[in-house]
Amino acid sequence: MRVLLINRNDFVDGGADTVFLNTVDMLRSRTEPGMTGSDVETFTRADIGVNEDINPRDLSLWHKIRLARKYLYNREVAKALELKVKDFKPDVAHIHL
Repeated sequence: MRVLLINRNDFVDGGADTVFLNTVDMLRSRTEPGMTGSDVETFTRADIGVNEDINPRDLSLWHKIRLARKYLYNREVAKALELKVKDFKPDVAHIHL
């Protein structure tokens, strides 16, 4: 089974990230028939070249309003995820944070 795990971060910034990374490690270490570590891939902001971590609590109200549209639907992320799915062809995708 091919599994794609999706999360905002590929590093620990909170509990959800810890669960995400632990899930990735657990699935990659599985040795059940029909599944290997290479059958597990991730998709995070790092896949689209976003490395800075912007804390929304540090942004002004005006900045939050300007970013709202991109937060709700980001064409760049949608295209990158579409390419990842076409390339990896997962059987299941698990979206974390």
